[in-house]
Amino acid sequence: KGEPPILSLARSNEASGNLAEALAGYQEALSVAPSSSKGLKTEIEFLICRTLARQAQNDQEQAGEAVERLKNFLSTSRQHFRFYPAQQWLGETALIAGDSVTADSAFQRLKEAPWKDMQMQATVGLGQTALEQGRVAEARRLFDEVAGMNPSNDAEKAVRLAAMLGQAECMGRQKETDQAAETLTKIVDEAGPKDSRLMAEAYLQLGNAYSAGGQQIKEAVLAYLHIDVIPSLAAHGDLHAEALYQLSQLWPVIGQPARAAEASSKLQQEYPESRWTKQLSAGG
Repeated sequence: KGEPPILSLARSNEASGNLAEALAGYQEALSVAPSSSKGLKTEIEFLICRTLARQAQNDQEQAGEAVERLKNFLSTSRQHFRFYPAQQWLGETALIAGDSVTADSAFQRLKEAPWKDMQMQATVGLGQTALEQGRVAEARRLFDEVAGMNPSNDAEKAVRLAAMLGQAECMGRQKETDQAAETLTKIVDEAGPKDSRLMAEAYLQLGNAYSAGGQQIKEAVLAYLHIDVIPSLAAHGDLHAEALYQLSQLWPVIGQPARAAEASSKLQQEYPESRWTKQLSAGG
């Protein structure tokens, strides 16, 4: 009630992946929102935090600012309905920033949420933190716990798929490549239109699994190509950038140097600040 018109446009920009425009819109909305509308202003502050966290997915150097902003939001908005979603964003963004202590604390707090899907997400987050720290066996146990649950709604199903994604990454690290590929294929088959990020992550890991042994390069290229050519998957810029980098490295292996140059050019033009662009420029 009483929200400024710019807020609707900002939400649309965020949903479309136009994060810079979304952030500018949210900041303008915050400046013109009535001071008496405390709930509205708090909601806009959360949307700013969420947009900063999404920007950090594309540019790791922005993760620190997003983490601090989320911490501030959480310290002043303990009773707001966005409190637990903000905890999830804090945990995920802290992992991007390499701050596993903050991530672990955020996911432990997320376990206190009254909703099962967020409790499941907390366990997945703790698994991701353990994986980041190299505790693969513990991470797999946590992912197995959630992947073995029977979801009762779409939100719980999405978290179960995220747990399966974690399982596959553990399998890959434990040299169980065939099992990882099988699990990732299941994720792709089960994911719905709203699970586009999960699907993109699955195709990315599938490409990694196929290319790891050096024997299934064509299959790896096909997996990465899904992220490049399907708009809903390419919309996740951090994953799209990584797929383009991998394609630039693999196209020459199967005798397609021109397509490698095309992938490299696209990566540099669309994601100039990505770590994958920097790695390409460094020749790594």
